[in-house]
This record gives sequence, C-alpha cells and structure tokens, in this order.
Amino acid sequence: QLPDGKFMCSGGSGLFEGVPVEPIFRVHDDGALDTSFHVPDLDGWIESYGFLPQPGGKVLAYGRFHFADMVPWTCLVRLLPNGQLDPTFNNQQWFEVTYGFWSAMVQDVEPIGEGLLAVTGTFDRINGEDHGGIAMLDTAGNLLPGYFEGSGCGGYFSYPYNDYYQGILGIEPAQDGGYYIYGYYRGYDDGATNDPSQRLLSKLYGLNVGINEQPARSATLHIAPNPSHGGAVQLSVDEVPKRAILSIHDASGRVVLREEWPDGTFTHTLQAGLLAPGTYVVRVAVPLASRASASGTDTYTGKMIVLP
Repeated sequence: QLPDGKFMCSGGSGLFEGVPVEPIFRVHDDGALDTSFHVPDLDGWIESYGFLPQPGGKVLAYGRFHFADMVPWTCLVRLLPNGQLDPTFNNQQWFEVTYGFWSAMVQDVEPIGEGLLAVTGTFDRINGEDHGGIAMLDTAGNLLPGYFEGSGCGGYFSYPYNDYYQGILGIEPAQDGGYYIYGYYRGYDDGATNDPSQRLLSKLYGLNVGINEQPARSATLHIAPNPSHGGAVQLSVDEVPKRAILSIHDASGRVVLREEWPDGTFTHTLQAGLLAPGTYVVRVAVPLASRASASGTDTYTGKMIVLP
C-alpha cells in the first residue's frame, strides 16, 4: 500500500474486473482501478516481488521485467506517479545469473540509512561485476563500490531433484550495528573470508566488514567539543582509515545517521545540529582489507552528548 492509500498490484491475467490492464497496475483505496496509471509495454513473462514507495509519489518496483528498448531483462525500476519509467533513476542495471537455468531476480530492497538501498535476490553479477545475491545502490539506482565485498553467497544442489539454489532473500539490521542476511545459499565470501559453513542465515559485522567476527581491536574515537550545543563537532582517529563507515546510534541502539568516513584523513567534521538533543554512541568501522595491518584497529567508538 502506498502512503496515499492506493495499492500497487501485479499479475499475469491481463484483466482486472473485466478491464484490460498491464502486468503492473494500481488501484484506489476503494478497490477501483486507477486509470491514470500506465506502465510502459511489458512483453514476455514477468515476476514482481514487491514495491517500495518513494518521495514524490514515485515507487520502486523489483522482480523481473522486460520493457521494450531496454537491457534483455531488468530487475529494478522506479516508476513515476503516472506509471512511466523515471528518467532520473538508473533503470537499466544488468542483473545476471551465470549458473543453472534460473533467471536473475531482485527479491528485496531495503533502505539503509540515508541514501542507500541494499538489494538482494537471485543474481551473481551486476553489470559484469561479481555480486553474489547482494549489492548496494544509491537512491538514483547506481551501483556503489565498497559495500558487500567479495563474491557474496554460494549455492548448492538440492536432493533428490538436483536443482541448484543460490540467492539472498533479504537483509535486516541488528541492534549492535551489524546486519542479518537470509536466503537459500551455502557459503559466503566477504572479500576477506570465504566461509563455506555459512548458510540460510548469516550475520554481517557492518556493511563493508563481512562475516568474519575478528577479536575486537577497538580504540577511542576523539570527539570535540563534547558535550556540544548542536554545532560542528570534530571527530578524529589515530590511524588513517580507508572505506570506513561512520554510524551514530541513539540510546536504544537504533542507527540514526550513517555515512562514509572521508578516505585519507584523520579527522571528520560532523554537524551535530542534525541530531536531537541526547546521548549517542559514535562508531567508525574499518574493513579488514583497509586496515594498516591485520592487527590494526577495526573500530573506533566514543560517546557524544548533544545539548539543547
């Protein structure tokens, strides 16, 4: 259901209450067909896994679709309020399956903080790059580097029919700042560790850290001024991190802000005025592949107080 009460629908019959409709259509909150919504021509077999409302009345549609004049199949598009493709979104990411007889499908899209979309499903390549079942996009639909490193999830043959399965159905945040992934897979390669024992449900220790829970090598994140009255706050670390992620957690553990730490710098300026008054835990996670050494610091943490 959309914020305005309307419902996004999909199906293959071509009729709704006796009226011809496209495979993706919209109905009013009273069940009447919304005749102002029309998607471009879809040909062949399609499968829609879900819809995600977007600002301005737009909506993300994900699954498996074939539109005219596009890549052979597309798995994620953004539709305008009238149903047409949004030209400001990258609707032509090429999701591939290079194993078995499966077709690539996006099966879930999870907003992560501000400006990030975690995409999961049945695929092992995007635009020719290895992405086993999971990838990160920005809100314009562009593939982002530095997230979910490695080849991702592996697959397996089922018994007794010998069908091959490989995919991640979804991702959910954990209270400690990590994430759970779940799906039909065996093995997970995060770029630093290839663990064949991972299956069905795994925990990622950060969006760019991976499955390998190393012994904690934390250090103090220096914060000044602290407390602050909502102005600029200077954060500093002891080693220059690369591709690190800064996250801020409120008293309940909820992530209220997440952004990349600028590469090649010891310091970062945070606008504390973006936060409501309160006490926060600030965390900078450094991926294994980007540390100064294998025994280098993996996490910087500090407590920050924002006054009214």
